[in-house]
Amino acid sequence: MNWIKNLKNKQSSISSQSGQDGVIESIFQNCPPANKTPYYVEFGFNNTTGINANTTQLKSKGWEGLLLDGDNSNPSINLHSHFLSSQNICEIFKKYNVPKTPEYISIDVDSTDLWLFKSIVKEYKPMLFTVEYNCNFPLTEAITFIDDVQASIRRAREGWARMYGASLKALNIVAQDSDYTLIAVVDKLDAFFLRNDLIGDLEVPSLEDFSNYVYPISQNHARQPNRDLCNFFMDYEHFIQTNNLQESIEKANNSCLKHLIQ
Repeated sequence: MNWIKNLKNKQSSISSQSGQDGVIESIFQNCPPANKTPYYVEFGFNNTTGINANTTQLKSKGWEGLLLDGDNSNPSINLHSHFLSSQNICEIFKKYNVPKTPEYISIDVDSTDLWLFKSIVKEYKPMLFTVEYNCNFPLTEAITFIDDVQASIRRAREGWARMYGASLKALNIVAQDSDYTLIAVVDKLDAFFLRNDLIGDLEVPSLEDFSNYVYPISQNHARQPNRDLCNFFMDYEHFIQTNNLQESIEKANNSCLKHLIQ
């Protein structure tokens, strides 16, 4: 049986927000951890309780890991307070001795998720990533929050409903460029990217196979009234082709107005 194709049937939750626990368990049953003591990194939610965390069950099974949060710190569980950016993420990993090939990294910051993903894979090669995706964009659009620390801080402090993160297509471009493959999605929450060397000759889903997890079928959070917030988003595909930030912001404007604004 192709275990990757069967992941959609493995969703279950003990501690995670939705079905992530079951998918993670199935992946590591089929791709045994490489480190003697498996290692995870998770950031982007309130780690103080473990409620809705993707890594709580891994910790209960003896995994070790690093937790990062913008507002909370608890060294006894290796939770440290840092506001993360594409510029500092790898240095923070080095500070806390994250292995170069951890088993699992979970990204969920509601803003610069794509840029953190892109920065991490330049120096670290975990077996598995999960990255929150914005389900309000269709598969045809590669839209992401801009790589801007102050904008990310503002978004974290104010909360902008459905104006968060990156589209599934944009994240998939980063994954493909970094030797990772999209293998599963938990509806409205996380996309799962497995390192290519772990896939072997198994057939994997296409991006189109996940069409039911994005607009117009799958929508999340209320629309925002402030049209100016569209300027915090960009067309990632246009940006990697042109390296022109302002054009990329302008190109994303119509999509943001359609999918995010009242």
